[in-house]
Amino acid sequence: MNPLILGIILCILSQILFSSLFLFSYAMQPLSGSVIFALRIVVTMCCLWLLLYFNPQKQSIKHFILHTLGNSILRWSTVLIGTCILASQLWLFMWAPINGEGLNVAMGYFLFPLAMVFAGKMLWQEKLTTLQL
Repeated sequence: MNPLILGIILCILSQILFSSLFLFSYAMQPLSGSVIFALRIVVTMCCLWLLLYFNPQKQSIKHFILHTLGNSILRWSTVLIGTCILASQLWLFMWAPINGEGLNVAMGYFLFPLAMVFAGKMLWQEKLTTLQL
């Protein structure tokens, strides 16, 4: 299959999944956003454990954790900061629809990449292609 076509199909599927997760919080309405987030984290950890357990490349993952990250405080702090940012995003995405802030969060997700391109253009004088403009 053509990589471009495959990329378009995967992009559309990811958008469908993203919107279904947004609607998932409505389906669990009696629960709070924090409880739904906790449930999502537990399910994610179970799925991750299964993927790692049945992965034939367990040794490369173990090697990455032990040797690449190793004892480096800088590398581990980078991983932890990224984890905190992702966790806060997941929590916000579960909390917002239940509390009537779903549209605001969706607009933030839409505007953030545009703001990053604008910041790159203004602060670092990046050259934009015609399509980006």
